Amino acid sequence: MRLLRIYTTLILLALASGSVAAQSDMERRFLDEMDNLVASGDKYYDAGYTLQSEWFYGQAIVGIRSFQYALDRIAYTLVKQREAAQDKAHSDALRAYVDEGPETVEDNDEASEILGFDVNSMLKSLNSFSKAMLDVSDKMEEKADVLEKKLEDLGIDVDGEATAMSDRWRSISSLSIVSPYPFFFEGIVQDMCGDKNKARTAYACAAGNPYIMRGLLDFTFLSSLSLQDVQSLWWRLENRATEYLNRVSVSSNPFPRDWRNWNSAYLVCKGAEILESEESVSNALPYFDAAVLANPFDVGLFISAAAAHMMMGDAKGAAYYINEGLLLDSDNADLMDMAKDIM
Repeated sequence: MRLLRIYTTLILLALASGSVAAQSDMERRFLDEMDNLVASGDKYYDAGYTLQSEWFYGQAIVGIRSFQYALDRIAYTLVKQREAAQDKAHSDALRAYVDEGPETVEDNDEASEILGFDVNSMLKSLNSFSKAMLDVSDKMEEKADVLEKKLEDLGIDVDGEATAMSDRWRSISSLSIVSPYPFFFEGIVQDMCGDKNKARTAYACAAGNPYIMRGLLDFTFLSSLSLQDVQSLWWRLENRATEYLNRVSVSSNPFPRDWRNWNSAYLVCKGAEILESEESVSNALPYFDAAVLANPFDVGLFISAAAAHMMMGDAKGAAYYINEGLLLDSDNADLMDMAKDIM
């Protein structure tokens, strides 16, 4: 736990300080890290190990997509800020016009005679009404802001935005259950939105993952980017993701998002716990499947998954894990015995 706290602190410090020069350096380091993951995946793919190659490919794709979605949220924030500034400028101009506008017109007697009513009296009434309506509008906006804050404090998603964000992070994570980057970039987004508690939680989840980049992660430059800068960076990442996807394949897995999913031991223990407490094996099965995805280099996990599928009477699923496990260890006695049992 002490090391976890120290590493979390390093991330937080990195996001609290930085320079403009950090952008090109951090961007380069990040993309180099993703390139290295793809290169490692290529070695396993060329050797005929599909699951193992996807373990690397998935992390690279998820890293890029997580960064891109963070940029999407930053761009959204910048657009909203610009719209809010425009609305305020319009509101200020309107109030200035009402406050300083003419309450009388020259030749009022002649105008009143032509129109058949007192023009100056009408102007005064309209100005008073406009001021009153502006005051009411301001008070309604203040009360709406207070109400929205109270609803958020109660955990109520007022406009569905929080739910949409959660769904998007979950969708990205489904391409690699071991990747730390959805949590890391979610932390950055929450940080920039001012929710420090959620940001710290997300950073801690990322810091507890051994597959995160080493060293200080200085993404401070994101807070100073213009909308055009954000869009340019997004497209640079998109070009890299397209380059990857043109030659690699990554499967999606709907397993529930959890910061502990990188740990195959946790997943196996969770599956075993469910087996002990429930009559149905089906609820435990996804954990044994996920354990293989978390660490497809451990033949013991293929044995556990195959056994779980055999308990379910799923010979096809068991055969899949037996065959994949034998690719790693062709002489494994347990797997060969299982193969005989399902024949």
